[in-house]
Amino acid sequence: MISILNIALKDEIKFSQQNQNKEFIKVSSVEINTFNIDVIFINEKFTYNKKEYYRLFIRPSLSNAGGYDYFHNFFKKTYQNETKIHFKLGLIKFYIRTKKGIQAIKNDKEDLFKIPSYIINAKRNGKYILSNFDFIKLDIPAILIEDQQYLFISYSASYDVEGFELKPHTNYGSIEIDRRNLTQHKYDENECTVTIANLAYSYINYDFNFKYKRNYFELLRNDINIKTKWRYSNTIDPIMILENKYSLWNYLDFSLLGNKMNTFFKLYLKGLNRTDFLTSTAKLKSDFNFTSYYSIKKVIDEVRQKEDKYEIINSNMTKYLFTKNIVEDS
Repeated sequence: MISILNIALKDEIKFSQQNQNKEFIKVSSVEINTFNIDVIFINEKFTYNKKEYYRLFIRPSLSNAGGYDYFHNFFKKTYQNETKIHFKLGLIKFYIRTKKGIQAIKNDKEDLFKIPSYIINAKRNGKYILSNFDFIKLDIPAILIEDQQYLFISYSASYDVEGFELKPHTNYGSIEIDRRNLTQHKYDENECTVTIANLAYSYINYDFNFKYKRNYFELLRNDINIKTKWRYSNTIDPIMILENKYSLWNYLDFSLLGNKMNTFFKLYLKGLNRTDFLTSTAKLKSDFNFTSYYSIKKVIDEVRQKEDKYEIINSNMTKYLFTKNIVEDS
């Protein structure tokens, strides 16, 4: 019987205390009383119009440089019990570093992204009303980044905003993304579970209530469970059953991400915002010489989808010849 459950992912790093404290996405800081950006990266490809993309979400938000608390500062300097920030409009250009040089990231044919208006109302008692405080999507063609573990994205942004000590301004900054999967492996007999901990992650500048001590959050995880069933002993005819289970981490109050992102992740868990398909390439792998024990011309797999699971079935039917001590096509 052949064991084939030693599973590894490309460019993965394993769970450790050091790696669990690592920030896989960072945003450069900007001055106080200006706007930085919040970002969310989905480290999983999706297909649209036969082209592959990775998705980055962005949202201009208050700068928290040096732990600065914009609203605390307002209520400290004034006697008012309520204040408002009115973000009227934002225009942003993004550039990504590729192996062929710096390229603009475009929205269809446009390279200038418009950020819709929103309003943040704050009261002295610490209550906030966030109106239309939502992310917009930035789809990055996979062909630009597929061969890169580390992404560097720069941006230039102009903001039209009204608020206490706020005025229209322009900012420049960068986003650094580590695309490697942070994984954990569990093995049992004929079964393996690979957990990808950082399938989606975020960098949030300002959490309003200063509830969190850090800006980086892992949002989405994927548990890939693989089981192997054997049809016959001493042959290469196993059935592999693969199941993806997506779930959210509970590190963050998701209301901070806005209504649209909450809806996005709820639909993502149901499979409506992601591309689900599986392909399989079969091959024989061993440390010994196959020709002594196997006489098989080509190994072929078939992938079948059953609800939320996949079955990978080897199409080769084989038999074991006792007289020759060899496995051959049946």
